[in-house]
Amino acid sequence: MSGQERPLCVVIGVGPGLGEALARTFAAQGWRIVLMARTAALIGPLA
Repeated sequence: MSGQERPLCVVIGVGPGLGEALARTFAAQGWRIVLMARTAALIGPLA
């Protein structure tokens, strides 16, 4: 593990609204992203 590891953002309840916006915002800033949703169909378009 390097000392330069990127921060991690966990988004629970990903959907087409706020969860997606948060994931995209943090990803654009270089964060590692973990997405969680009730159905895989909601996460698929973001992967």
